[in-house]
Amino acid sequence: MIKFAANLIGMNDFFEVLKYTLPSTVVFLTVYFLLKQYFEQERIKLYTLQNKERYQTSLPLKLQAYERITLFLERLKITNLVLRFPISGSKPAEYCELLSMGIQQEFEHNLVQQLYVSEKLWEIVVWTKEEILNEIDRTGHELISTDLNTSKDVLITHLHQKTTPILDKALSAVKKEIQLLV
Repeated sequence: MIKFAANLIGMNDFFEVLKYTLPSTVVFLTVYFLLKQYFEQERIKLYTLQNKERYQTSLPLKLQAYERITLFLERLKITNLVLRFPISGSKPAEYCELLSMGIQQEFEHNLVQQLYVSEKLWEIVVWTKEEILNEIDRTGHELISTDLNTSKDVLITHLHQKTTPILDKALSAVKKEIQLLV
């Protein structure tokens, strides 16, 4: 009987301890999960706020980069190149080399814009520049034996016809990317 009473007293003590610890454990777990959820939501709010601030800071820079790239592509148009580099010299090849150097200098001036645009768009810009340079080089070699004054109109017309579709596609790609951004 003494053993039974000792077991009973031990069980009573166990239930007495359980009576106080079980509710406090439930409260602890409830508070723990509520606080965990609260801090997760606060972290998400902070992250969202930081992204919003970052976006507000970087958006003007990105738009400026798109403007510069658009300006660069517009300057690649033959009509604009002829205005910037008046026809001089005696040979079409010399004039084409002058145009190529001008394009290359303009491109180097805008190299930093690649930081703000997508990799794909930058590849399109580089490809466009290379295609324009190749077309200018081909045209200069085709008219190598002619006098620049007699071939001036042929040179401009030929380059305009060959380069306009390339430039239109590149400008279209810039516009599409800007629409995705804004």
